[in-house]
Amino acid sequence: NLLSTPVEDIDYSKWLLGFAYCGTACAIASGSLASRCVLESYGIFTFMFSTVIYPVISCWVWGGGWL
Repeated sequence: NLLSTPVEDIDYSKWLLGFAYCGTACAIASGSLASRCVLESYGIFTFMFSTVIYPVISCWVWGGGWL
């Protein structure tokens, strides 16, 4: 459990790797949406993807979840 782990025991390299993967996934979506949507809607998509969708999916795949 991340909340009960002492701060000095947390491996921040895994967090940084996940951050880089999330940024890359948003950049791939940006390439497919280029000149097809408004900047505000892309900003909303990126916010929702990086705060709701990506953490759930990555926890399922790499966090010992069901995938």
